[in-house]
Amino acid sequence: MLVRGAHVCFGYWNDPLGTAAALESGWLRTGDLGRLEEGLLTLTGRRSNLLALPDGAQISPAMLENELALSPYIADALVLRHGRGLCALVMIEIEAVERWAQDNNVPYTGFVSLVRTREVSELIGSAIEKANAQAPAIRRINSYRVIDQNLAPGDPELTPMMKLRRELVIERFRPMIEEMSCAA
Repeated sequence: MLVRGAHVCFGYWNDPLGTAAALESGWLRTGDLGRLEEGLLTLTGRRSNLLALPDGAQISPAMLENELALSPYIADALVLRHGRGLCALVMIEIEAVERWAQDNNVPYTGFVSLVRTREVSELIGSAIEKANAQAPAIRRINSYRVIDQNLAPGDPELTPMMKLRRELVIERFRPMIEEMSCAA
């Protein structure tokens, strides 16, 4: 998205290189991606987060992440390309999953044992299948892992709005990512 007008800044304080990269002929490059339909602008992600697929297409992981977050059992998800396909790290909606586990007689002793049960894995897998249903094969999530650590407000991996910080999550959970088989 590019914007311009009286509301747009003149540049970054003491940062001429940043200003030159962001402003061109009065237009501010926001770094956001959007879709304009019938006069309404819908934000679809960040340009810096685009994933290149084996077919050369680029997709915004935010679209898949938002689709996954529609599940009452998923608090947030991070979709990334690893190997030749797409993978996801999933943060569960703890209270909803605990309630579901109790209603379905799933035995667990705490958070870690809950997210590691076969039943919870299948529950999250069904949400991923639903998100994948509308996507062509090359744009489907092929593998996923549920984050087995209870991230809390104040953790560096979470924003104040409790959203995952992409770079920090990838770094912290790199071993989990490396375990995934994401072949397209």
